[in-house]
Amino acid sequence: MDELGKTKTTYYVTTDGVRKRRVEILIREDLAKILFARAVEEYGKGRGSVSALIERLLEEYFFPRDHGESESESRVEKVFKNIIRLIAEIRNTDPDRINEVTESEVLRAVSSLRGSDPRTIRKWLNIFLQNGYLEHVGGREPRRIFRINKPLDSGTYE
Repeated sequence: MDELGKTKTTYYVTTDGVRKRRVEILIREDLAKILFARAVEEYGKGRGSVSALIERLLEEYFFPRDHGESESESRVEKVFKNIIRLIAEIRNTDPDRINEVTESEVLRAVSSLRGSDPRTIRKWLNIFLQNGYLEHVGGREPRRIFRINKPLDSGTYE
């Protein structure tokens, strides 16, 4: 029985010794299509791509700072750079020339690139603030202004 006391639990041990368990879920068809497409996009068509994607998304959701710092930071940096690129495209300017952004610009860009669920949007904004990519320099919510702190390792958005 699982924690809910409803089903038999099946455990697996991977070749690297990680213990995993099978979990069945029901989700809407439109979400399933997006899930499978994203899994193929990020992990290829190989076996376990959907599991790898779901595992990573759950880790990011439940442990935003704890799930493998170097991988997490590089992923956050990639998302941040894409957000800045989109804002630059909307402003019709070079990403390296942007020093400050408004809260509404960040929220719209996150919504476009990562999903429109308000929890997702706020999560990414908080991740950018916690990791020092954005710094609040003025205004009050929802009209805050943020300074962009360029990632130290690359310094460029190209």
